[in-house]
Amino acid sequence: MKSNLELQKDVQEELKREPSLIDIEIEIGVEDGIVTITGVVDGLSKKQAATDAVKQVAGVNIVINKIEVKDGELSDITKSTFRNFENIFSNTESSSFAVPYSNPSLSGIYKIGR
Repeated sequence: MKSNLELQKDVQEELKREPSLIDIEIEIGVEDGIVTITGVVDGLSKKQAATDAVKQVAGVNIVINKIEVKDGELSDITKSTFRNFENIFSNTESSSFAVPYSNPSLSGIYKIGR
């Protein structure tokens, strides 16, 4: 079994090989085969690419991806979800909603000004 330090170095090398992650800072935490990655990327595809890269490393048992997506692409599902909210809530004054399993996740109060 690899030490935490060895596994961290292997993960770091694998992330460096991923072309879509060039010039992106990703922090790597490792404990007993559990790898946690954090940072900020500009698209969901880059977040997924990081997870996929880490999964390729021998000795990785679990990947916890805490990378945030900022100012980038939205998936078609997310775009569709926003359109659906607009349609659902366009005839109400105030409604609560939560979207589980969405990335980025949404929750809060939606108010329509009149």
